[in-house]
Amino acid sequence: MAALDLQRARARHRAYGGSFDTALLELDLVDGAALRLSLAECSGLVVPPPETPWLDRPPALATHLMDEPVSRRLWALSVDRQADRLLLAVAPNADLDTLAEWALREHACSARFALLPELTFQALLARVHGTTMPGRFLRLAARRPAEVGIAGYGTRPDRPVAWRRPIAPPPAETGPTVVLPEPQSEPDIDVTEDLTETGFATPTSLTGIVMVEPPEPITVVSPGTLAGLIEQALETAPGDAERPARLAALRPHLATAELVLVLADWRARAATAGLDARPAITALAEVRDAGAIPDLIAAMDAPDPMVAEAARAALRTITLQDFGGSRWRWTLWWRTWGKKHRVEWLLEALDAPDADRRVQAASELEAISGIYVGYHFDLGKR
Repeated sequence: MAALDLQRARARHRAYGGSFDTALLELDLVDGAALRLSLAECSGLVVPPPETPWLDRPPALATHLMDEPVSRRLWALSVDRQADRLLLAVAPNADLDTLAEWALREHACSARFALLPELTFQALLARVHGTTMPGRFLRLAARRPAEVGIAGYGTRPDRPVAWRRPIAPPPAETGPTVVLPEPQSEPDIDVTEDLTETGFATPTSLTGIVMVEPPEPITVVSPGTLAGLIEQALETAPGDAERPARLAALRPHLATAELVLVLADWRARAATAGLDARPAITALAEVRDAGAIPDLIAAMDAPDPMVAEAARAALRTITLQDFGGSRWRWTLWWRTWGKKHRVEWLLEALDAPDADRRVQAASELEAISGIYVGYHFDLGKR
């Protein structure tokens, strides 16, 4: 998994809570087979395959041994009892020590655990107690039914979904084993590392060091500098998979003099609606340039329908509003909201009727502020 994908999954997990595996499924970064294998390797617990009988037909004793409030509080379901041992199906965020104490206290027996992905656990919980899954998991189950693993909520292996191409697990990396040479000892130099980072002692002495004059500096634009970020974004061709990420890296620098010139050029191209208008419009959308709204509204009347649609999509992305192709409604909105900071637009979008807009607003607010305040896009306004 790429580092950028992992970063997106962590951000989503922080924003919407739940279990990390749910964030991976929502971003389509993993399939069910690979997810179950990873859960087993990371936890050391048994992760039952989708064809496990009690997943489709949980025993009647499940609700007698553990009622719904306890199941939801402990993230567990009792699915079987054999002599002095209770089998509990648990979600990844369950506390196993607490569950073991509960089994010993309530039923005078030990517990063993079967670990389920959170999506499967929510479906089983709804099946056992006759309830409905939360909206977040209903949407995920509708979009990725094969990952649920429970009849009635997903697709069994013997009834594959025709329109979903299965995602194969990534091939194992192979290649020659690289053996690093042993570090050469330096008798005249006693160098140790910092205890706070590695657990070793602090540096005590540095002797025998020969100072060498540094070579003449070479002028190179570092990719980490603003000039380097701008250069990378401008050199990336439209349609390149890395272009959105490189443009998104410019968002914190919209007020800098270097980027203002670039933004002015993109706005001019968008307003003229020429041949290179679409790449400029998509760039303005990716950097979230609020100052480009008037030019994008003008581009909605472009004779090329693809340019006009790109302008409408950019307006939706930047403002998190949707007035379709009505230029006067966009203009009216801009007269009212154009004087406000874009953060106020994002706050307003947290109450949008469209769940996708609420998700985007929450994600951008967290990225801007670095703070998570407990907002969940699929809950009520309170």
